Amino acid sequence: MALVSNPLPTDAVDDTDPTYRRLSPVAVIAAVAGIASATALVAPLLWVVPVAGVLLAIVALRSIAQRTESLTGRGLALFGLALSLGFGVGAVAKSSVEQRLHRAAAGVVAEKFLTLLAEDKTAEAFELTLDFAQRRSADTAAEYYATNPTAAERLKTFAAERLIAEVIPLDKPSVQQVDPGVAQTTGARVAIAPVYLLTAGDRQLYAIVQLDRSPARLGQPAAWRVASYAPTSPSASN
Repeated sequence: MALVSNPLPTDAVDDTDPTYRRLSPVAVIAAVAGIASATALVAPLLWVVPVAGVLLAIVALRSIAQRTESLTGRGLALFGLALSLGFGVGAVAKSSVEQRLHRAAAGVVAEKFLTLLAEDKTAEAFELTLDFAQRRSADTAAEYYATNPTAAERLKTFAAERLIAEVIPLDKPSVQQVDPGVAQTTGARVAIAPVYLLTAGDRQLYAIVQLDRSPARLGQPAAWRVASYAPTSPSASN
């Protein structure tokens, strides 16, 4: 007995679906960039990631709007846009807050350093150039440098340096910060170089004090130290 095939109507085998819309590849990339924008919170160099995420999301949204009959993924693009904007704004805000905190903390140490020099407390000022773990208290520093020949020679060399020799003779100078400097972060270390104006009567002295902050270690907090110092000109504060 022969089997007679019963072919399906031609319209039943037509795999063309006019309602089908493919997912926009740019929208997918924008969403991935939005998630990756969290890295912008780590370092300013990575701020380019949320910027790229925003641009990709805009391109995806425009492309989808122009080809609504063939493209989808608007929600994905908006998701990437929201993440990129959120992390981008958060990174800028975080950097601004950290900059202010670094300036404030480093400024306290720099002003203390200059004030101690002006008060002829050379040993205490020299201690601020040492790592936190090596510092001595104000009560023991003077005795240490008076009884230790090697330390006394280091203190003598410190006192003979140009800025130190110019600050010490000033009679109770006022110390005014004229430029807070910009904190630069390299790995876990932070450096900043504020500029100060010391005024005593008709004498004025501009000084730049570079400080760095080492990362916290076991039993030792992160602390600022005076790394270098020198007289400077008024133009350095501009």
